[in-house]
Amino acid sequence: MENEEAPRPGPVHIPIGKLALAAGTLAFGAGVVLLGSAGPVPSPGSAVLVLSGLIGATLVAPFLGLGAVLWVWVRRRDVFRDGPDDVSWGQRRTLGRRFLIGSFVFAAASLLVLVFLSIPQSRGCPLDVVPAVWHGVTSLAALAIAWIASRLFARLPGPRRCRLAAHGAAVLSVAVVALTATQTNVGRNVLQRLNGENRAPTFVGDSNSLEGTVIVPTLDTPRPDGVNVVWCSSFQLAWDAVRDTVIGAPVEVVGAEEVAARLNAGRASGAALEPGSYYAMAGRFKDGVIERIETDMATKFPKQRVPNFRPYATVPDGILAYAYLTAGVSFTRPFPQLRGGLAFTDGRGVKTTVGGFGLRSIHQSRHRNVREQVDVLYAGWPDPNHAIIDVMNFAVDLCKHSEPYQVVVAVVEPGPSLAATLERLERQITSFRQGANYEHERVFGDYDDLEVPETFWDITHRFEELIGQVVANAAPAMPIVEAMQQIRFRLDRSGAILESSSGLIALAMSRRFLCNRPFLIYMRKRGADQPFFVMWVDNAELLMPK
Repeated sequence: MENEEAPRPGPVHIPIGKLALAAGTLAFGAGVVLLGSAGPVPSPGSAVLVLSGLIGATLVAPFLGLGAVLWVWVRRRDVFRDGPDDVSWGQRRTLGRRFLIGSFVFAAASLLVLVFLSIPQSRGCPLDVVPAVWHGVTSLAALAIAWIASRLFARLPGPRRCRLAAHGAAVLSVAVVALTATQTNVGRNVLQRLNGENRAPTFVGDSNSLEGTVIVPTLDTPRPDGVNVVWCSSFQLAWDAVRDTVIGAPVEVVGAEEVAARLNAGRASGAALEPGSYYAMAGRFKDGVIERIETDMATKFPKQRVPNFRPYATVPDGILAYAYLTAGVSFTRPFPQLRGGLAFTDGRGVKTTVGGFGLRSIHQSRHRNVREQVDVLYAGWPDPNHAIIDVMNFAVDLCKHSEPYQVVVAVVEPGPSLAATLERLERQITSFRQGANYEHERVFGDYDDLEVPETFWDITHRFEELIGQVVANAAPAMPIVEAMQQIRFRLDRSGAILESSSGLIALAMSRRFLCNRPFLIYMRKRGADQPFFVMWVDNAELLMPK
């Protein structure tokens, strides 16, 4: 009887398994060379070893391993057949063992590369000249080889330990692929987005809880020293709506003349915002201003919740102004996160480690496309002949491709107000553009460094200097009962997002004279100094029951 289990010779057998094993060993050995030669200033001999290991780990070994995978895929009908054919059971078992070992060494090589990239001593090493995609090829080769080993042992008879080891190699390879993905721009962006969505703001609440931050109603408001100063045009939008559409003249506020004068002189120009990014409306309650605001906002910004103004509508002649704006800037390419953050020194000289993003010289090879989007608007230093270490004064557009808005960060000497500071900076930018070397100096070079702190907060502020003061020309005159602004701002490696809403309410208050608590009664002749009857009513004993 013919023995069907007899092996039949095939055209290609064991060398493919040896190829996978040799490729993994080469990748692992190259990774060891890379890890062992890491140093802040590698010697010429060490640099040669690193470069040789680099070529082996990221180019030769992965392609050899993927070549073995490709051969198995082409011969998959024979390799994975339930019974012996061109490839015998023994050949399958040998192939599986070599693929199993190859998967572990490939995974180990990828882990070594990840470890190498994570240590500070690796900065400036030739490994940085290879795109992260090549590290991904190594980890994908580990996954593909582990999958083949797992499938082979699933079909081979014998002990289950090889089968379990193959499954373990596959799981390890999946983890390595995921870790390697974090070294790519795409992986970093995904992690950053997930982290950003779950990250809580630094501050959420009323501005009264802040000791070092003030909100100002206008740009030309005097700037206090030693504090953060924040201005947003949403309150100006609301004020403009009252001035232009309700009163029809500059708003006269008795008791807050200076603030009102600044607001009347200011104007939130529509040219500063895209038409679809803001909304402003003012009117009297009796004319249905609340309903109009709610309808317009539901159409234009359906996701934005409008505050409940209806409790104020009991005074028909009352005035309501509401404004909302939102603007976002997405950088074409997200900046790298600064590992370990950056040391921020405040105006008093106190240093604090904060989170940040930017570019350092160690990123020069891997992030040239990010450097290209940075536009230097102004750069100044005390001594042009001195080797520049820290540019003392500068202005940088973080992404020159962003439309229609831009985000500029600048280090400048502050003026007496935000407006004065901006005017000084604009003069410096204009002068910088007129320089003979402007086209060269505006380029953010390969060895230039940029560090920008992250910020994320949500502040609600009430302009107490206006609340309680009377609008004299409101017809009738009426006090301001609410003047508030909410600002939510975020700046991180991906871009900036701003949301702000403001409300201004003035009511002709109906006065109520109620003797519903202890009161005084007296009678006297009109014009006389002395009354002839006086009673202090402290309880209801002598009052008429109902």
